[in-house]
This record gives sequence, structure tokens and C-alpha cells, in this order.
Amino acid sequence: MSSISLQFVQDRIQQIEALPTMPSILLPLVRCLEQPLEAIDVHRVVELISHDEGLKMANSPLFARSRAMDTIRGAVVSLGIARVRDIALTCCMASILPCSEGSFDPVKFWEHSLGVALVCRRLSRRIGFRDPERAYLAGLLHDIGIIVNLQTVPAEFNRAYRAAVATRRPMDEVERELLGFNHCVGGELLAIQWRLSADNQDVIRNHHDPLRVPLISPMLGIVNIADLLCRTAGLDYGYPESLNVDLSAQPAWQALSSAFSSVKTFDLTQFARDIDSYATEVRSLVSVLFRIKPS
Repeated sequence: MSSISLQFVQDRIQQIEALPTMPSILLPLVRCLEQPLEAIDVHRVVELISHDEGLKMANSPLFARSRAMDTIRGAVVSLGIARVRDIALTCCMASILPCSEGSFDPVKFWEHSLGVALVCRRLSRRIGFRDPERAYLAGLLHDIGIIVNLQTVPAEFNRAYRAAVATRRPMDEVERELLGFNHCVGGELLAIQWRLSADNQDVIRNHHDPLRVPLISPMLGIVNIADLLCRTAGLDYGYPESLNVDLSAQPAWQALSSAFSSVKTFDLTQFARDIDSYATEVRSLVSVLFRIKPS
């Protein structure tokens, strides 16, 4: 099959039983945590996230803890509500780890997704974006179309992935050539089915090609830059791409420069170097989530 119609993928998304549903814990947890701090029921939060993976994530250095916490309640109280939301969202998304019998390594998928989420939050804070936590979620979700492709057209997707590895070209470009569409398209369809926000749908659909939209939103710009930073820092799709990218010349960075005055004096080169320090810890954290030995 050299090209697959979008209608075929849309039909598969509607029919396939294995396609991930929004994790049942996610929406009630988000609703609980979005209330005013004084109204949040800590007992309910503890009940919703009381599982081993959540506690292990709470103890990760990525979440800025200097000592291990012995209970979920201790984690909730000590970390604070915003950080608990990050942890819970990440665990929920990790629960839909795509299964692949082909060449694509799903663990690399989550290393990349978590790396982008963390870089989105850090970059947001550095440039003054008003909602770093929303950017974190957008980064975590940006590649959910890969899950769609793995479960709707697995043979064709793995063929495209092998071709991308062999040529070291960006995966989205090879998908478009061999499938007729890339994972951004399937991701948008899943985002609509999940009823994600319009901002998240925009990021999922356009993060590889922000010039598709007439105005690059700050969140789209942040995710686009974070994605490129991670792919050049080794938090990639499992193979080194032949990327020769001047980040400061990217349309997304230019859009951020227009929206935030701090970007004009931002040392992007040093920020990119700092991202390298994330890679080891992200891989360690993903290995905890999926009970594997870090490479």
C-alpha cells in the first residue's frame, strides 16, 4: 500500500477496539486539581493517584525532590498540587504505551514525549509564557498520532519508520511520502475524539510545520522548538536524524520573539546545552515507568 486514504484511518479510529481511550483517572483528576487550592479534596487526590508508578515519579529528581517520600499522601502534600498534576498526567499517558511488533521502539516514544514536555515547561518559564503547566501537557501529547499509526496501520507505519532510520530523515516527512499523511493527521483525529482543547489540537496537528497556520500561537511555538531541541539532544525517535537546524531562525522562534520581549536576549545555545542534562534522567524515569533496564 503506497498511500492510505485519510478516510481509511478515520474509519479505523472509529472502529478499532484497541485504540486508546482517555485514561479513566485523567479527567476526574484534572477536574479535582483545577479547583481553587482551598477547595481541593486532598483525600480524593490521594485516592485517584494511589498507585506505585505515581510515587516513583514523585521521587524522581526531575520533580525536584531532595529526599524520597514514603507515601502518596506525603507526595501530594510535599510536592504541591501543580506538581502532582504533572506526575499524574504523565502516568496516565504512559498507561497507553503503544504496542509495536515492528521496528519502532515505544519506549523511545515516551522518552521523547516526556523530554519534550519537560523542555516545554522549562522554556515557558524562561520566556515568560503564562501557563507552563499547559505547555507541559501539550508537549506530552504532541506525538499521540504515532499511537494512532501504530494501531491503525502498523505494517505501513513500521515500513515508513525503517525508511526514516535508513536515510536519517525526519519521520514525519517519510510518513507523508509513503503513507500519504503523517502522524500529525492521525493525532488530530484522536485529539478530536478525546475532546482535547483547541490549543492542543493545534499543537498536535502542526508541531512539525507551524507555518501551516496563519498565526503561530505561543504554545505551538514552544512545542515546535522543544521538539527540535530534544531530537538534537538524543531524546529522539530512536535514531539520529540528519538535522541541520538553526533554531534561532525557525519561524516558531521568530513568533516567540515577537510575543515575548525576553526572547530577544535569550541564550538559546546555552539552553540547548542544558537540555543534554535531561536525557539520562528522562531515560531513567521511563525505565521505572515501564520496568525496564535503562540503556
